[in-house]
Formats: sequence, C-alpha cells, structure tokens
Amino acid sequence: MGQDLGKLNGNGYKGLMNSIKIEMNKCDILASRYYRLDSGSRERAARDWLEQVKKTAKMINTEFKKPIMNEKGGKFSQSF
Repeated sequence: MGQDLGKLNGNGYKGLMNSIKIEMNKCDILASRYYRLDSGSRERAARDWLEQVKKTAKMINTEFKKPIMNEKGGKFSQSF
C-alpha cells in the first residue's frame, strides 16, 4: 500500500497490478487450504481467508482512489 506509481508509460499500473496479483494469490492459497481441511478445523482457515480478502480489498480501494500523475506532473482523471 502507499506505492509511488511514478511516471506513467505504457505500464503505469504494472507494479500495482503485480501487488494485487500477489495479494489475490494469497487469498486463493487460503481458500484452497480451507477446502483441504477437515470440517472441525475450517473455522480458523475461513477467518484467515476473510482477513486476507479484506486486506486485499482495502489495498485496491485505497490505491485506485489516489490521483495519478502524468509525466509532466499533471493529474489524470480517473474513471473506474
């Protein structure tokens, strides 16, 4: 979170998108762990997964609300 996206060239969101992919992969791993566990052990795994999903969603919401600076220092308008 709080990444400096730097100058936008063709891949302005590359670093941010990689971070999001990593966090989403963690969610997938936790979900997979949940399904492999016995029913008695799933409560903790479900809680871990939910916390990771909340963390990832917060990161995405925070990063996409920031203004993006272009190469000349002006702001791009965002319409997500």
